[in-house]
Amino acid sequence: MARWIAGLDGCRGAWAGLLLDLDDPGRHRAALFETVAACLDGPEAPVSVGIDVPIGLPDRATA
Repeated sequence: MARWIAGLDGCRGAWAGLLLDLDDPGRHRAALFETVAACLDGPEAPVSVGIDVPIGLPDRATA
């Protein structure tokens, strides 16, 4: 059974994801997920998920 990991980045109304098979690094796929749970519950069932979340960014630009 393949072991997968995933990386997710928020986009408008969904999560953009890249999944990588740890046992065969040449095997990967990109997908859009409605929720993080949809990624976790998907056919690859990743063993680990990294989520890109910006923290501490200003709401608007400053001079």
